[in-house]
Amino acid sequence: RAFQALFFLISLISVERPANVTLMRTSVEENIKIGRKIAEKLNMAKGPTVLMLPLNGISALDRPGQIFYGVAENTALFNELRANVNREVVEIQELHMHINDQAFAEAAAEKLISLLARKE
Repeated sequence: RAFQALFFLISLISVERPANVTLMRTSVEENIKIGRKIAEKLNMAKGPTVLMLPLNGISALDRPGQIFYGVAENTALFNELRANVNREVVEIQELHMHINDQAFAEAAAEKLISLLARKE
């Protein structure tokens, strides 16, 4: 279930799901565990690494008025990441955007381009 939640978290593309697919909103407790695991993995980075947090929602269904909108759940996840990510290894960027906003995608692409340019 944690893998499903992680996939759900990092998904940048909304797709229509078949009727036989069940989605579940992760709880505060689950998001704390997920945040710790993501931080643990990020802290193992050997090169330039950036964590971009879309503070206005992490999935197509995580918006005001949608069924998985969860301020408490997202706050728990983001707080756990802030507390456990080693800032000497990972840069954290907090963006007041939704993960599916074009501006978020553009910011992520620009950051990736800048990281790739550093390697040249």
